[in-house]
Amino acid sequence: MFDDIKKAFTRFEVAYVTYLSKQDNIPVSSIEESIEEQMKSLKNMYKSTDILAMYMLRQINQMQRESENKSIDFFGYMKNFLKKYQSINDSKTVDVNEIVELLEPHFGFKVSNKNWKSINAYEIVYKETGIINSIYTDVLSFRDEYSVRLIKEKLQEYDRLFIMMGADHIKIQKKYLENYFNEL
Repeated sequence: MFDDIKKAFTRFEVAYVTYLSKQDNIPVSSIEESIEEQMKSLKNMYKSTDILAMYMLRQINQMQRESENKSIDFFGYMKNFLKKYQSINDSKTVDVNEIVELLEPHFGFKVSNKNWKSINAYEIVYKETGIINSIYTDVLSFRDEYSVRLIKEKLQEYDRLFIMMGADHIKIQKKYLENYFNEL
């Protein structure tokens, strides 16, 4: 039960902080660069199919971690998830066959609603040396560079900032921000 409470809190903490901030007229903005901006950089370096595969595999890893996704309609979920990434695929909707074709080269079998949980998405995205990990690493760099620039800009405008981000981003950005503060 504690794990369920912890998951629910984690899922809604950003929304709650946003609600409280807006209630007190405190400006709120995203620390993330838009998907469109990330795509501009990525499309100059990688094939669109590999970029889409990375985003799908990253999402598959997250889906696999969440116990409530045991009976998910994988293709229905992926088709809906990919709507926000249509700019990668020239605004074209991705169908089931394309999802299978996009993913198969990265783990060697045709994904289905029955076997998607057997994909070792974590290893492919975060650990293995290969195109998917390279794209992920570049996305992480773009996001962290953008966040550091944004924080520096916002510190010119505001006395204090409250920032919510993942622990991995904090680890990377900490050294850049410490250097920035030491230069002030």
